[in-house]
Amino acid sequence: MLAVRPLHDARASVVEWRGSAHALTHRGGPSRLLAGACGLRLREVRPLGRTPFALFVSDAEALRDREDGGVGSDVLALARLDGGGEEIRLDVGAVGRILHAIPSPTAPRSRSAPTTTWCAW
Repeated sequence: MLAVRPLHDARASVVEWRGSAHALTHRGGPSRLLAGACGLRLREVRPLGRTPFALFVSDAEALRDREDGGVGSDVLALARLDGGGEEIRLDVGAVGRILHAIPSPTAPRSRSAPTTTWCAW
């Protein structure tokens, strides 16, 4: 495990493990794969406050870009904490390599929409 970050209610944590993102409950419940695939590297997995989403950095676009002869750029993406649905990629442009992604504690407190402010460098 590379990182364990608890959710706001301390009932579960998001975990980075071998390039994938998981949600683990603390009371022996199920483990949910939030995002991950063979050959894909995910990192900087963090819960988004009280929303039902987790933020992570993916190199999916970087892999495709490098295959076409480009330099490669990481992307920020959101995944549902219940493991359902497709990941939501945030359009932040060609930012290159993202070293850290930290959700802002002053983000909106809505549970229905994954809107947030974030800092990536």
